[in-house]
Amino acid sequence: MAGNVAVAAQAWYLQHRLARKQDRLRFGHLTAALFKILVASGLMGLLVAGSWWFWSRSFPATKAWDALALALLIALGVSTYGALLWTLKIEGRDDLAAVFARLRAKFS
Repeated sequence: MAGNVAVAAQAWYLQHRLARKQDRLRFGHLTAALFKILVASGLMGLLVAGSWWFWSRSFPATKAWDALALALLIALGVSTYGALLWTLKIEGRDDLAAVFARLRAKFS
């Protein structure tokens, strides 16, 4: 844990120093996107944790049921996170839509 904190502090310090030298290296424009990512991550985590709580009380604790729960909860988490980021209009969403459009055209 302390190592992670030290790396984060060092990264912040170095980025701060770089931004003082070159204004184009500032990360201020990413604050809104970071907030959206944190909101989406938190909501996804709550949904997956709540779903696991419900699953663990509704089904027997066997390897097969746990493997099924893992697969379903991963799919739920990924789809929820993606939908939340799309709804919150995260930067780069138009690029992702273009990739999906190309894939759809390729396989149609």
